[in-house]
Amino acid sequence: MSIIRVGSRVVLQDAQGRIEEVELVHPSSPKELDWEHGQISVDSPVGRALLGHTAGQEIVVSTPLGELRYRVVAVRVADPVLPVRITGG
Repeated sequence: MSIIRVGSRVVLQDAQGRIEEVELVHPSSPKELDWEHGQISVDSPVGRALLGHTAGQEIVVSTPLGELRYRVVAVRVADPVLPVRITGG
């Protein structure tokens, strides 16, 4: 079972049944986020709420306009980047 963490791609379903896929990122500045391609910051309310959850769980996000509810449909965790060993000769 995959746990949501930075780099995860998460399929969410909102209370109206709409499905959206987002990628959880940790940008060095908000200008690095690509909202059109579904990136959300781990520092955002939704990003913080997603961390540590798994598929099938529901999250509730408190906003100034009320609560947002999402169900985590699927989690795809990015493969870790492995160091490359360069050998010379």
